[in-house]
Amino acid sequence: MKISQCFNPSCLGKNPPDNQVCKMCGAKLLLSDRYRAVSYIGEGGLSRTFLAVDSQAKNTPCVIKQYIPSNQTQANLQQLTKQFKLEVVRLLELGKKQAQIPKVLNLLVQDGKIYLILQYIQGKDLRKQLNEKGKFSEQEVKHILAKLLPVLHSIHQQGIIHQDIKPESIIMGQDGSLVLTDFGVFKHLMSAATGTIPINPGYAAPEQMRGMFDPATDLYSLGVTAVRLLTGCLPKEENGKISDPIFDPIHMSWTWEEWCQEKEIIVSDGLSSVLQKLLREHIKHRFHSAAEVFKALKNPPTETQPPPTTKISPRKPQIELKSAVGIDYTKLRDHLAVGRWKEADEETYEIIIKICHREQEGELKTEDIEQLPCIDLLTIDRLWIEYSQGSFGFSVQANIYQSVENTTEYDTEIWRSFGDRVGWRVNGDWLYWSDLKFGSTSPPGHLPCCLVSSLGQKLVLSRRIVSVIIQKINQCYQT
Repeated sequence: MKISQCFNPSCLGKNPPDNQVCKMCGAKLLLSDRYRAVSYIGEGGLSRTFLAVDSQAKNTPCVIKQYIPSNQTQANLQQLTKQFKLEVVRLLELGKKQAQIPKVLNLLVQDGKIYLILQYIQGKDLRKQLNEKGKFSEQEVKHILAKLLPVLHSIHQQGIIHQDIKPESIIMGQDGSLVLTDFGVFKHLMSAATGTIPINPGYAAPEQMRGMFDPATDLYSLGVTAVRLLTGCLPKEENGKISDPIFDPIHMSWTWEEWCQEKEIIVSDGLSSVLQKLLREHIKHRFHSAAEVFKALKNPPTETQPPPTTKISPRKPQIELKSAVGIDYTKLRDHLAVGRWKEADEETYEIIIKICHREQEGELKTEDIEQLPCIDLLTIDRLWIEYSQGSFGFSVQANIYQSVENTTEYDTEIWRSFGDRVGWRVNGDWLYWSDLKFGSTSPPGHLPCCLVSSLGQKLVLSRRIVSVIIQKINQCYQT
């Protein structure tokens, strides 16, 4: 931690920790006057990786991914940054539910480069472990599959494809826990800007070579990772050519089973059949979901089963039903407890109308929201968060909106992007309240959203109401 590593890709010089600019090239050493790189980890594809510390958080370690869009105009850079922010929002929401992916801490642009700040995960990636200890046993490989399949199940349910699964992107802690890092979705965004397709030829599925992605694409790469750990065989570059002892590029076929027989490595029929199907060349012949793979692995540990997709069961609330004005929140809690999302959304609106004494008018104004007691607003928000397992609530909407542009101010493009993210806008058209999907699988931030117009028509929340709610909910949580 006693070094300041230069971010300039043409320099990467090492400096004393107190330097503000690089002594070799003159570049700024603090990213956004906050993050200081302490070592250069390496590069791959379209990014460079640094170990860094956050000077505003007691020098807490973090990881910085640097993306360098080449030959980009300012307008193109702004558009690319906006696309990055949309993906960051998705990963932020996913990180709240899934502990086995690193949290996204920040997204910054400096000197024409895009920087992604990520949580530092302590441990060793599987590539390093393979180099240190040699090939993994069948039981170890099964353990890795059993731990990672629920993670893939979760991210695929949210419409996210990792796109770059390999031993280096899987970190194992000292307790055996696994974390999936280095999401390739950002490399894919960079490829759209540069016209290249970022792939790792030793792990990429055939359709990935054509720029196409599917959940089965990730499962293929997971299968490749498994056979490489099982055999200890990694692709090597020699004289500009890649040699691979367990893959025949001419016939596009895997030869790992023959290699195992030759080396007298015994692999059970059960695991062998799963790996064979994971590695089929044609996507239609493979597993199509992580749940299918999980089921095919015999007798998996119960604690690692993929999360159910059924609606949330009633459970004892963890919060008090407090109100500053005598509101009874039992009905709202009961609707939420059994997944009656539509009824809960209507009840939320009725409660707010009642608190604001707007029953006769039947509609809300921005000044009404400003006068809402924090106790009641927080009770409503916490109930939604509690029973949706973090998917719905005013604070969820606030996080999504502010993560898009780090602001509560109104902007047309930000508002449209927000509408797309929470599912209030589809194919460029804003939906009416009656057109919404009221279910636990709806996008994060989808609910609550009910708003009644002066004509008595139910609509989704307006941009002015959302803006005021965001400001109010932030104020309430800070006091």
